[in-house]
Amino acid sequence: DLLHPADSTSTPRPLVLFVHGGGWTQGNRSMGEGFLPLFAGGGAVAGTLSYRLAQDAPYPAALQDVAAALAWIRTNAESLGVDPDRIAIWGHSAGAHLAMHTAVFDPERAQGICCAVGVAGPYNLLLEENASPFGEMMVRNFLRDPADPLGTGKGAEEAIRARAREASPINHLDAMDPPLLLIQGGKDRLCAPAQAREMAASAMKAGLEVHLGFYPDIGHVPTEPDVFRTISRFLDCHLGTTCSSFFDSIWPVEQPVSPVTDKEMKG
Repeated sequence: DLLHPADSTSTPRPLVLFVHGGGWTQGNRSMGEGFLPLFAGGGAVAGTLSYRLAQDAPYPAALQDVAAALAWIRTNAESLGVDPDRIAIWGHSAGAHLAMHTAVFDPERAQGICCAVGVAGPYNLLLEENASPFGEMMVRNFLRDPADPLGTGKGAEEAIRARAREASPINHLDAMDPPLLLIQGGKDRLCAPAQAREMAASAMKAGLEVHLGFYPDIGHVPTEPDVFRTISRFLDCHLGTTCSSFFDSIWPVEQPVSPVTDKEMKG
């Protein structure tokens, strides 16, 4: 689904594309509809996509679907009013994993991606073994072998670990990747905060532009305005949009109120 800015123009617009979360097993593109006006209001074409879920189509189907959506948009960019060379991809939770993997795994898949944003995402799937039991369960379900769903067959453990390494964006970083923004809450009990910290450190080591927005008091689903203010400013920097100005116009920064003195009250 795509939402265009209200003001019409013949000039192609940058695209901000959202990938939904849901542990790779739930959700659809409607989960991103609430974000579309923020980016369309800032001058971008805002999009949200669906992908096949793990219980219906095993890994790497979801990643193939995200890549296919981007390829379709690039092929039809002119009729869609999209600039195929100014694309931002972002996602939340499992969607952050899919967005980041798409941005760094293969230059052909990532063609046109100027920047990528991950919110509360897992970027090293093996890390979840020691970080979050529930997260590990979701990762294993995402990577399961349909012929051996319980993972009890010979060589099953080695196979799933190999798929986890391949499916981890942290293992595919290089200096040619686009700028990255990682948003992480310190009270996230579903996706370990270490995910974003390790991803940021590895990206820096690879020579990438990377920003880590760490919010100590937020959980897995951030709703704080500052999170979206950070995202919109990052997108403005790399896409040339005005998302942050639009966001500030609908959700102004709170200004501190100066205390009123007795003299001012009397005057």
